[in-house]
Amino acid sequence: MKLVRGMAVRRGRERELRVMSISIPRDMVWTLIVFIAVNLTLYLILLPLFPEGLLDQPYTFKVAFAVDMVLNFSVGVCVLLPTRRPAFMALGGLLTVLVDLDHSLSLLGFTAPSRPNHSLLFLTLLIIALLLTVRKLEYVFTACAAFFAQLTMDITNFPLLYPLIPARMEFPNPTMSLVWFTIALTFGFLAAIKMKGRP
Repeated sequence: MKLVRGMAVRRGRERELRVMSISIPRDMVWTLIVFIAVNLTLYLILLPLFPEGLLDQPYTFKVAFAVDMVLNFSVGVCVLLPTRRPAFMALGGLLTVLVDLDHSLSLLGFTAPSRPNHSLLFLTLLIIALLLTVRKLEYVFTACAAFFAQLTMDITNFPLLYPLIPARMEFPNPTMSLVWFTIALTFGFLAAIKMKGRP
């Protein structure tokens, strides 16, 4: 069943949203919504709890931050290349960028928690939320690939084990960058395997 653009499109068992001339799978939209919701919710919950020593000062180099976002997007696309699906590559790039939503207040000029969502706590809650809502492993693997792609670019100095270890963790550079990228790429391959044979 096809409807006019901007409305739902049903193809077999897959439901899509048609925006302009582009069909976007409904599960892909939900993945974005859940990712943003978990990210911002956890960030706001941790806002008053985060140790004072881990607060970021307001950002002043917003151009550099924009360049960083472009690089993050590029790495997110790269780790989803095994899927050979442009939509999933774009989703991977976008989710990689959205991990940095926990920089929002710093970008707006406030002193705020530093990277609380660059942690396995965030990843765990995200996986649970996606399994309860989207219920498709290829989207879970894509989100995991994006998370580790983000760590690939950050390389070091983030609270990976927060709240068990509420301090930023220092990792050898660039060794850990390769490790994070390998993990991200592995999840990209898992997403590809899960989608194999599907239209």
